[in-house]
Amino acid sequence: MKKMSLGTCFSAMMLAATVSVTSCIDEDLSKCGSDYKIVYKMNLRTNMKTEIDQTLTTPEEQLFAETLKKSMTNVFSDYAHNNDLSFFVNGTIFHHEQNKMQANTASYTIYLKRQDYRHLALANTGDEKLIEIKNAEHAKSLALEQIAADTIDSHKYGIFTARRDISDNDFGTDIDVNLYMQNCAAAVVVDRRGHDIEDIYGYVENMATGFAVSDSVYHTERNTAIRARRITATDGSRAGGTGFEGLTAVCFPSTTDSWKYTVVVKKEGKYTKNVLNVNTPLKAGQLKILKMFLKEDGSLTATDHTVGVSVELNWKPGGQHDIEI
Repeated sequence: MKKMSLGTCFSAMMLAATVSVTSCIDEDLSKCGSDYKIVYKMNLRTNMKTEIDQTLTTPEEQLFAETLKKSMTNVFSDYAHNNDLSFFVNGTIFHHEQNKMQANTASYTIYLKRQDYRHLALANTGDEKLIEIKNAEHAKSLALEQIAADTIDSHKYGIFTARRDISDNDFGTDIDVNLYMQNCAAAVVVDRRGHDIEDIYGYVENMATGFAVSDSVYHTERNTAIRARRITATDGSRAGGTGFEGLTAVCFPSTTDSWKYTVVVKKEGKYTKNVLNVNTPLKAGQLKILKMFLKEDGSLTATDHTVGVSVELNWKPGGQHDIEI
């Protein structure tokens, strides 16, 4: 075999490189990779402050309102701890990455082949253990799903998503991606009216169990109860039978106009089951407060006439939902 001289070998390599670059530039720009500068912005559109200020209006209620606001800090916040970014070509995953964010705005330079993409972005899913990312290989099927169980704890964080189509024409300009909150919260605030209680707990039902990101559609696969978290006024007003009690449940929105909030009150060794029937939908990013008065027998009365309450006195706990933490 005839050996090639070092000079000839180098010339051949340079020629091959030149042909490759020329082909990339002159023949088909889609073969070239490009830097896309993408700016992610968290957009929190919520009624939380308005709902609290307009519902809890008396001086005593306003003290408890501050506790309620603090309990919702991790949920109704435009701060993202992490993100999950997927880029799809013809519906199939092309590029995927996960990043720490720790901010409400972040900018990334992502090197991608120049072509059309459907971009789906998620935020805070890395910390929320009750929600899983499913079917991430295809844009149409990528969804957020609550873990499959009859009862789960309340979500701990606000979950944000975005969908954005990126074309070859977007190359060379900053691409803005706005993420919006996809879960919500329902709170029960109970004025005890001087009655002391031993315990109070509850759960929300008839809410969505999943969210299709690309189509922006909620769906329900099962009736999962969302266990509410009990909150207490920071001034210690629970003691002595005075003050307020609160329950907060963070979940996906309702898929129908009606949903229910079950509240169980333990008083003098007896349980009273109160089922609050709400006939207005609970939407993404929203907080709904159900203000109640406690009666001597452990039953609750709603201040909002549109909320129906069915009461079961001397209720025996167990058998319906696992209430253990």
